[in-house]
Amino acid sequence: MRRGVKGAARVLVLIAGAAVGGCASAPVEDAAPGAGVSASGSRPSDFTLAVTVRGSSPARAARSGSPAPVPPGLRPARYVIEADGVLRAALGPGANDETFPAATRRLDSGDLDRLWAIVARAGWLDADPQGVGLGAPGADVPTAGSTVAVSGHGAQRTILASRGDASARALAEALAGLAWQIP
Repeated sequence: MRRGVKGAARVLVLIAGAAVGGCASAPVEDAAPGAGVSASGSRPSDFTLAVTVRGSSPARAARSGSPAPVPPGLRPARYVIEADGVLRAALGPGANDETFPAATRRLDSGDLDRLWAIVARAGWLDADPQGVGLGAPGADVPTAGSTVAVSGHGAQRTILASRGDASARALAEALAGLAWQIP
């Protein structure tokens, strides 16, 4: 009995830690002027990422008569990268912004650097991002596209990307590959 209590306590600590360190933080617009990063910077030690892809599942596409398979970067999924490099992934129509997926694997520094390069090139943490749809806690979320929550160098931002956003799709494709999602 005592062993079960310890296990339950650990689960509660993990859930509480995820809730405190996750999405409740203020967007980077509230940070000091000039805060942000550039594509030339190296991956920060506090780099974290949470991506939710809202799209069509392969089964839904087949039912609708779509002749082409749905690419992995457009399939419903939730990916979370923790600062220690753990990739968590949940796939399928039930994956949403509130899903905290199970650990899938630990990424190496090369994998993390490639993901950071996509984020940095997109300019999502720049002090004044151009052409970026910023999300706020409690904002309406579109039914198609992606939500990208990224942090690094002490800054945080949530991006609402359309289904056609090339950077968000490249990031989702990279994450799908790292999560061993079969095309």
